[in-house]
Amino acid sequence: MSSTICAKQMLVTVLMFLLCTAGGLVTTRAEAAEARGADESPLAGESVFTDVGPDDPYYEAIYGLWDLGIVTGYSLGLDQYEFRPWAEVARAQFAKMVVNSLGIPVSEDDVATFVDVQPEPGEDPLYPDNYIAAAAKHQIIRGYSATNFGPWDPITRAQAVTLIVRALVGWSNGDLEDPSDAYQTEGIFADFDDPDHGRNMQLAEYNGLLNGLLFDDDGRWDPWRPANRAEVAQLLHNCLLIL
Repeated sequence: MSSTICAKQMLVTVLMFLLCTAGGLVTTRAEAAEARGADESPLAGESVFTDVGPDDPYYEAIYGLWDLGIVTGYSLGLDQYEFRPWAEVARAQFAKMVVNSLGIPVSEDDVATFVDVQPEPGEDPLYPDNYIAAAAKHQIIRGYSATNFGPWDPITRAQAVTLIVRALVGWSNGDLEDPSDAYQTEGIFADFDDPDHGRNMQLAEYNGLLNGLLFDDDGRWDPWRPANRAEVAQLLHNCLLIL
């Protein structure tokens, strides 16, 4: 079975479990919580994580990815787990999440060329080096240089969005529409002209990849802040829904 067929079958499964996040591109925590109740959630009553319940604004995204085995939690013992939604995500961790979300093939034959990416002991023998190599092979991730990736640096929101846009367009042949003329005056990131991430942030906003994300306390969604686990779950949730 081809990798493309496997990816499409995964996406069909996703659409059976996930509910598209209601609301605008970015909303406040209070608005998101009010819009989502336990009775409205397709996963109500299935809380696995002690720190993520049905009233959490990222509930559907987190549990949808957990159900597919894309995200996991931290054991507290006695069959209790935390998700730690506000913990920062390392670049190596995000590479694995993207590879698993899109069904990108990964094996020990995928060898990382970055000198700062080495095999690590753990339950997954492919993590982190083989996941990073697989993502790099398909031009989804790029290092700070040809030899330096910074696997344990926190991934910024802008970097996370860029990786997902590359994965959608390059690997999954996703059809992202160009922003309309009206977006140039209405879009939150219409004036974000960073040479590496500006265009990707605009594509992401216009096509719904930023749906459900919460404003920061200052009323913005700062693209240079480290992305946390809850935000990453929402971005990947939206990515799969677009596909």
